[in-house]
Amino acid sequence: MNPDLIMQTAKKIWDFCNKTEVQVFIRQIKEKVKEINTLSYDVLMDMVVKDKPDDERVVAAALLREKKGDITKISIIYLNRKNEPIFGDGNGKEYGFSMQSALINPDVDDLFGDKDLVLLT
Repeated sequence: MNPDLIMQTAKKIWDFCNKTEVQVFIRQIKEKVKEINTLSYDVLMDMVVKDKPDDERVVAAALLREKKGDITKISIIYLNRKNEPIFGDGNGKEYGFSMQSALINPDVDDLFGDKDLVLLT
């Protein structure tokens, strides 16, 4: 994928995520935390795919990483074709969740590198 397109998409998502209504949504996602004993790349990808909404609008996911002391929290936000977050189905079912763990395998850190946002397309 084109690096410029990736950066443009990441900036668009970052700007969108800083809007007030989106901040409320992200706060709600962060409250739906799944505790994971040891978070590996395989566990992370399995959960992203397994919990992907059965909604034809969902075509990608954004992973936001936060570190607080020994705890790493990763929030999953599902995206449409325009790389805009999809908050839910419009009938009360919300999309997205967070997971956290004190034990993170190096493969997860490798996925993020020195960034705190990863796009899965």
